[in-house]
Amino acid sequence: MKNFLPKLISFVAVFFLSILAHSQNLMFVYDYTYKPDSLSENSEKEPMFLWINNKQSTFASYERLKTDSLYLQDKKTDFTNGKIFWKINKNLGSGELTETQYSYPVMYTFPDDVKLNWELINETKVSFGYTLYKAKTRFRGRIWEAWYCSKIPINDGPYKFSGLPGMIFEISDTRNHHRFSLIKLYKTDFNVSGLKSSLFIEKQQGISKKEYLKLKKIEMDDPARGFKADVYSGKIVLKDRDPNEIIRGIEKKALEDRKKKNNPIELNQR
Repeated sequence: MKNFLPKLISFVAVFFLSILAHSQNLMFVYDYTYKPDSLSENSEKEPMFLWINNKQSTFASYERLKTDSLYLQDKKTDFTNGKIFWKINKNLGSGELTETQYSYPVMYTFPDDVKLNWELINETKVSFGYTLYKAKTRFRGRIWEAWYCSKIPINDGPYKFSGLPGMIFEISDTRNHHRFSLIKLYKTDFNVSGLKSSLFIEKQQGISKKEYLKLKKIEMDDPARGFKADVYSGKIVLKDRDPNEIIRGIEKKALEDRKKKNNPIELNQR
């Protein structure tokens, strides 16, 4: 067994490199466990996927991927599957990263400049039969601890994390409020690149991150802004309901959500 193991490890590295070299696609599926409310012990969970080819990667909700894929075949698809609407795309050659976020009624896409300084730590553990190595970094208000596999020669990982000498299998912040854990890995012929969101599919727009953050501030100050604009422009016609009643309901729900969703994955934007 001792003599066979190095050959097996070399085969694994060549296997993954050959897949990417021949423009085949890899799908890494993670469990994302998170606490929306930092004052509560309750957690939520959603499966996420990291799709990779030899040029780029996409990280988003696995439930939304299934919904968006089905939408191509049947426009009556149930859009309620999945709670996470943001998406992260990375250019593996240039290192450029773009983020997609939903702000009613538009899906906005913008570039994000992410720089991670990793500290490699002399600790190991075994997962899925691979030896994983530990690393640590600070990122926008949180300290993150990652476990990566140097035998899978892909310098990527979930969310905006990348740049380690191997694939990230697990990563969480030190308070364990946000955790990504690999649960499955497989090859796929499906091309995620360019797949549009089935949510407001005709309203997807590219802007700068500065413009997006400005829009989010406006939305926080006036959460019914989009609905009011649609009512006043005639896009939404109400026959049996008072729009002011709906506006008050939107504002009340936004206030409740703000209290319960006080623990974003990025505590600051620096």
